Amino acid sequence: MLLQHNTRRRLTTTCRRPTPGAITAVALGLALVAPVWGQPAPTPTSADYPAAADVVEAFASLRRWTDAFAVPGMSEPAAHVPLAGAHGVCVIVRRSGRVLGTGTDAAGDDLMLRRAAGRAFGEVLGDPVVANLPAAIRAAIGPKLTLELEVAGRPVPLLGRSFPEFARQLEPGLDGLAIRRADDWALMFPAQMRAANTAGDVPRQVLPLAVQLGLPAAAPGDLLTRQDVSLYRFRTTHLVQAAPDKYPFSTVRGDVVVAASTVTPRRIAALADSIAQHLLRSFSPLLDVAPGLMGTYRPRIDQYEPLIAPPREQALAAFALARYAQAPRVDPRIARRAAGAGHQILLHLQAQAGGQDNPLADVEACAAIVYAGLEHPRSMQDPAIRPLLVAAAERTIDTFAADEGFAPRDPAGGPRRPRSPNAQALVAAALSRLIQRGYGHDRLTPQLVRSAIDAAWQAVPEHQQVMLLPWLGWAELDYSEMTGEPPANGARLGEIRRMLDASRVGSPSLPGAPDMSGGFVLSRTQGTSPTAQTLRPAAFLATMVRVSHFTPADEAQPAMDRHLGTIRFLMQLTVRETSAWSLQNPARAMGGVRAAVWDADQPVAAQALGLLTAVETLWSLEALAQPNGNQ
Repeated sequence: MLLQHNTRRRLTTTCRRPTPGAITAVALGLALVAPVWGQPAPTPTSADYPAAADVVEAFASLRRWTDAFAVPGMSEPAAHVPLAGAHGVCVIVRRSGRVLGTGTDAAGDDLMLRRAAGRAFGEVLGDPVVANLPAAIRAAIGPKLTLELEVAGRPVPLLGRSFPEFARQLEPGLDGLAIRRADDWALMFPAQMRAANTAGDVPRQVLPLAVQLGLPAAAPGDLLTRQDVSLYRFRTTHLVQAAPDKYPFSTVRGDVVVAASTVTPRRIAALADSIAQHLLRSFSPLLDVAPGLMGTYRPRIDQYEPLIAPPREQALAAFALARYAQAPRVDPRIARRAAGAGHQILLHLQAQAGGQDNPLADVEACAAIVYAGLEHPRSMQDPAIRPLLVAAAERTIDTFAADEGFAPRDPAGGPRRPRSPNAQALVAAALSRLIQRGYGHDRLTPQLVRSAIDAAWQAVPEHQQVMLLPWLGWAELDYSEMTGEPPANGARLGEIRRMLDASRVGSPSLPGAPDMSGGFVLSRTQGTSPTAQTLRPAAFLATMVRVSHFTPADEAQPAMDRHLGTIRFLMQLTVRETSAWSLQNPARAMGGVRAAVWDADQPVAAQALGLLTAVETLWSLEALAQPNGNQ
């Protein structure tokens, strides 16, 4: 978070070696940032971080060595780089986002940078791509490489007897993990975890550290029983380059913190545009073999897994794209493409093209198809798609029976298998939308829909009902519009919103790291580390702001102001220019919603819910701008 208002200028500067004035500015930015990050226990202080000015000077030395692609001899004065307060160094060398070499050192002396750089350069030379280059080109590779320097501060002991206890004391992607055996140390830096996309998996980090210390490759839990082994966490100062000729800048978890002041209607529309464009870029290029929307994008390996997304995820994306295409303020050119793409998804699902799974075999997919089909105005009239929509509606209606609930009898006489809570919520919401839109069916009665909604609410204990959003929230609204009566569970939804307001990072009761601000902590095991699961309730909270049953006119603007904090978190989750420096294929990843600020994977469901959250916010902003405010 290096002097955020200067970040854009720094990214476009072409000087490779910072001037003394620039070094002072960078150091000041690091000094201001370091003490304010939140931590479960205890809160870090400036003493937990290395000296900021030394880190910047070290980066300048590292850049000079990289340009020459040579490190000074161990006895040369240039090899000795002081780093006050540092307990370890990690150097990562990249080419166009791809990691070519990594070197670490935890000796604690002024040769740490030299040793780490030497190891990283050695790995670069051992990379198959570099090794196969002609000697002349290989010798000139240095100026084409970008650098990542992370310097570890003071180790802090982890207390506990199990990995879950240790994990609660770690901020994923922000804290490093260290093992000490007698006087020997092994460190796993946050930068290494982010590069491998393993920051959320504490046990996975332990085995390689144990091996470094000569410990047996036993189960990670066995290490906890050894008297000669201690575990620690540590904070770091992290500098990276967006390009070889750019100034370094400081990051929080590999990104720059989105400022709350930048969350404006124009920026929210641009956010919706970027997520929609990301989805549009995620269609399979193999139209003859595997047409459709591809699965989770994994930027670390630049691949989609699975190649084609499951029907439920495709239908959710089709719904989100259709909703986006009708939203205010969005780019009309992208909106037209989005509408066509959503229609195309339904065509692919109808044809089960490319060997896709049968969408009618999955009740959640059927319910999502209902949502998508009803949102696309021309779908019900399209003879190529109408059979799919009718069949999906029929299957959705068949999923619930007043006397059997969501656990119908097995025709073969087997035991009843209740649907998952999420499936129940999604099916109940689809039933409510069908009847609200006037879909005719003998068994689709107001009584059946009301029973389905009420049964879905009971699928989980009251304290877990937040996870039934946005579907049951939209179900209550659709049912209310159909009957002309207030939402039956309006008080329950209001209480959920109050609980969410209290669980939003950055609220008075829940401080946290600045990049987490606005996210919801939805379980006790999360610490202060919200994920993209925030988007489930956030999509409905965006709707609530403009509905007078939930939000009286005099409370609408304060409610919107609180919600915009969550939109800030959604912006933080999306890939932007400030996080593209670490990507092999920025064009594919740009605008994608990450699973967490420390998890680069981009699930399709997160894209759909992120787009819906942004779009519903735009609709609410539009409503609040009208003379009558919310309705």
